[in-house]
Order: sequence, then C-alpha cells, then structure tokens
Amino acid sequence: MVCITYVCYLYIASCVNLMRSTLEEDQLVLQQRRMDDRNLNPGAVDTFAGGGLEVSFERDRDGRVIGLYMSSGRTRGVRFERVN
Repeated sequence: MVCITYVCYLYIASCVNLMRSTLEEDQLVLQQRRMDDRNLNPGAVDTFAGGGLEVSFERDRDGRVIGLYMSSGRTRGVRFERVN
C-alpha cells in the first residue's frame, strides 16, 4: 500500500510545468498536462518507477515531502518542488 505522504502538486519553474502525484486504488499515479498518466511502482525508500520514469521523493529534516527528482531516458535528476 502506498502512503498518502506522496500525494501532492509539484512545480518546476524552468519550464513552467505543473505535475501532480495522486493515489488511485492504492496506486501512486503521476499526472502531467498533455501526457498520459503514469503508474509508479515502489522501489527503495521514497523511490518509484514506471512508464519509463524513475522518481525519488525528497524530504526535509522533519520528514515532509518537499519535492522530487525525476529521470527519464537521457534526462536525469530534474527537480520538481512541492507547491501545496
């Protein structure tokens, strides 16, 4: 079961892109405008993969999710900041 901790809106200023991670029937789903939803499967702690993406959530010192790093193909470590 995926924890609700990962459900949030994320933003990257360099390309003005908003992304959302949601839970659908205990499945973490990454949603992005003009792209198909991507189901993410858990891996190591705070790490998920699916649909050609690798996603690592970033936490602050209090354990709250504050962003994520996304990699796909030749693009590595693109940081999205939590906005809610």
